[in-house]
Amino acid sequence: SRPYLRCLSYVVRFGNSQFNFGRRRFEVLSGYVNAVFLVLVGALIVVESFERILDPQEISTGSLLSVSIGGLV
Repeated sequence: SRPYLRCLSYVVRFGNSQFNFGRRRFEVLSGYVNAVFLVLVGALIVVESFERILDPQEISTGSLLSVSIGGLV
């Protein structure tokens, strides 16, 4: 919580001669970087899923069964 408040207090500062709009643009840029990162991760998941569809891997049923039973309990 404290790092978020520290960043928020940095972002809401008023404008000066160097930063016309204050530092609110940093908030927009960090949102943009976050969105690009999420799109890249999503694309990586899609590529990996196509690879697995074209060349399926054998599933270890023993560990799968034990984990699923553990999830039910």
